[in-house]
Amino acid sequence: MKTIVIEGKNFKDRESFHAFLKLQMNFPEYYGNNLDALWDCLTGEIKLPLKIVWKNFNISKITLGDYADKAAELFIKAEKALDKKFIFEIIN
Repeated sequence: MKTIVIEGKNFKDRESFHAFLKLQMNFPEYYGNNLDALWDCLTGEIKLPLKIVWKNFNISKITLGDYADKAAELFIKAEKALDKKFIFEIIN
């Protein structure tokens, strides 16, 4: 299972967060850089199985605000929808 580590210290804004995800998950060029597009790619564009580990999530909450919570909720929803072929973990 491939593991992608999101390092919470590395993001200054939503744009850098989505740029990282697009690169690491090999999203298509037309990726929309928003949570709706993230959901679409997680549930239809990525190669599974996949694990995402978000380190220093509390730091992401400082820089991304409630967007970090919304993104984490989306990852949790995807984990349930993809029946354990997608795993999400937060490490503070």
